Amino acid sequence: MNKLSARHTLGEIEQKVLQDMSHSIVNKLLSSPTKALKCAAERGDTELLVSLSELFRLEEKT
Repeated sequence: MNKLSARHTLGEIEQKVLQDMSHSIVNKLLSSPTKALKCAAERGDTELLVSLSELFRLEEKT
């Protein structure tokens, strides 16, 4: 968003609309995977959790 703002002058309304749209798109894209991850955790599906951890190179918080 900062790159876009640097190239073009966006008004406050346009910036707000762009932020809201971006937020909505991200939420839509992450909704199903997040639900599946929560279900896997509740079921104790460690195979899926380990696979995702490796795929996204996640580390345990200490």
